[in-house]
Amino acid sequence: MTENTCYPMGRLNLSLIFRKLRENSSTGPIRLMTLPQSSMIGVHFKPGGAAAFLGMPADELASQVVELDAVWGNSVWDWRDQLLAARTPDSKFRILERLLSHRLAQRKLRQRHGHAVAWALDQYMAEPDLQTITSVSSRLGFSHKHFIDLFRRPTGLSPKVFCRIRRFQKVLREVQTRAEINWADVACSCGYFDQSHFVHDFNKFSGLKPSAYLSRCLEGEPNFVRAA
Repeated sequence: MTENTCYPMGRLNLSLIFRKLRENSSTGPIRLMTLPQSSMIGVHFKPGGAAAFLGMPADELASQVVELDAVWGNSVWDWRDQLLAARTPDSKFRILERLLSHRLAQRKLRQRHGHAVAWALDQYMAEPDLQTITSVSSRLGFSHKHFIDLFRRPTGLSPKVFCRIRRFQKVLREVQTRAEINWADVACSCGYFDQSHFVHDFNKFSGLKPSAYLSRCLEGEPNFVRAA
């Protein structure tokens, strides 16, 4: 068994020993153990340069050796197999470059999706009763189904349910501003096109009929009600 020591350089190191795949950002010496007939390839990222590839905060990896599949998932083993099969150092480096390019492309795609969902949230927060899934998804360039999947990942809700909740919240704010409540007028002003949909959503999200809510809501705290 061969032992090599790598000293800290203020940067994250990616080491692929062809039995293990490891990642570390060290503040002390790291000992790398390699077995006979094994080989190793690695990457020294520039300081701060690994962030674009990680998909997680780099400080969570500081001063420790972490198995790469714990960071990038089981797909790294497919890349390991490709590296093992490559016959020359040049071909191994080309595979490693493709791996890093693939990770970077995934990261950029996630960032684009994140920006798209943030923009959609702004639209729905501003006008929950006017924006439709199709109108927003088409402006973003996504299919109806793909947009719903993207939106659900960070919010836990479909766009439709999110807008229904925001419209319900609009009703609660509206109620707080009125001295006298005409529920048909409130429903209309908050974007409901018929009373039945309004009552259905109100009951679903509050567990109460609108009239019962009025007798139990707390002044200035629309999302809290007194116990029955």
